[in-house]
Amino acid sequence: MAAALLVAGCGSDAASGNDVTGTTAEAGDRLLGTPRPATKAPISIGFITDGAGSAAVDHSNELLMSKATVKWLNEYRGGLAGHKIELTICDAGGDVAKSGECATQMIQKDVTVVVGGQLANDGAVWQPLHDAGVPLLLYGATDAGALTDTASTFSLVSSIAIQVEVPSAVAKADHVTKVRTIVVDVPAAVTFYKTIAKNLFAERGITDFGFVAVPPGTADFVPVISQLGQEPGVISIIGNSAFVIGVLRALGALGIDTPVTSLSEGITDAVRKAIPATQLEGLVMSATTPVGDDDDKGIQLFKAVAEKFASGHVDLSQTDGLATFNTITALALVLEDFSGEVTSESIVRALKSAPQMPLLAGGGLEFRCNGKAVALTPAACSRGTLMITLGPDSRPTAYKVVGNTPIPD
Repeated sequence: MAAALLVAGCGSDAASGNDVTGTTAEAGDRLLGTPRPATKAPISIGFITDGAGSAAVDHSNELLMSKATVKWLNEYRGGLAGHKIELTICDAGGDVAKSGECATQMIQKDVTVVVGGQLANDGAVWQPLHDAGVPLLLYGATDAGALTDTASTFSLVSSIAIQVEVPSAVAKADHVTKVRTIVVDVPAAVTFYKTIAKNLFAERGITDFGFVAVPPGTADFVPVISQLGQEPGVISIIGNSAFVIGVLRALGALGIDTPVTSLSEGITDAVRKAIPATQLEGLVMSATTPVGDDDDKGIQLFKAVAEKFASGHVDLSQTDGLATFNTITALALVLEDFSGEVTSESIVRALKSAPQMPLLAGGGLEFRCNGKAVALTPAACSRGTLMITLGPDSRPTAYKVVGNTPIPD
């Protein structure tokens, strides 16, 4: 579900230095590596995105970064297993019907594999592709069917890790066994909490777990939060920045001082303006990308690719461009030494047999798509997530990887 909130919310502005102009052309060229053009026959890859979507959800960064990443791979990394990548893009605009139409279009155009952006309606995409035998690689799947597909759907990051690992780690550090999640009441978000969340938290030592679903657009969160009492344990907020502001204001109004976690996408400058720094200090975020960590070599490469091949138009403060970069490059990494015929079937085999390896710009997150990363969701390819704490200036400190344990054979 947390990936659904990547589409429901806005990007993290985790640190300063998001302006790509700070990277010199010379330094950027060095980061790009030595040119190694693709020389084999072109291969068609599909990319489905929600694009500009709506006023609330804008993933136009995905469109820019998908093209930029493919250009870099074709010119500097030998494309896909030596083949030049030809990108077929379909913009679903966040619409369920259009999402299904995009999947059909990919099948009709005979693409070899489909890579997905941060899709609001991956349930409408994965099933047609699955039925047609076309593999789908997403950064973060949210649909239950997609996550339990053992045949040809793959999700690089685990929604379970995003929603469970960080609150559990904070609870353990604070020596409490109680977690309460405040989640926006939309099907893509609440299904996880209605079904498997309690057992997953219990496996991590959280013996008292509960959640409260709050309708989108709720203005006053005080009646909701007051139900939790003065000792609610760790509060985990799953929603966009407006939702986060509502919860934090209610906690402040009620005088409840308790550990709080949130998705990084929910902590924006709007939150910093609305909530006192003294209340934000110590809030712990879970993140799927190390956006803004300019000391990270992968982030430096991502920025260099965005500058050279997207003319600096990618908003580097958002998660969607980086997620797109990580997803497309993960496919290329898996097939880097592949020498056979590249088909839908061989891509599935390569993904399932590849060893555990780091995402190119994942801040230390690793993936392995053999179906054993998360037992309940075999399509998930990773166990870990990133954790980051807000300092006294309401700005994040360094990223920390949690739950990134070895994935068995």
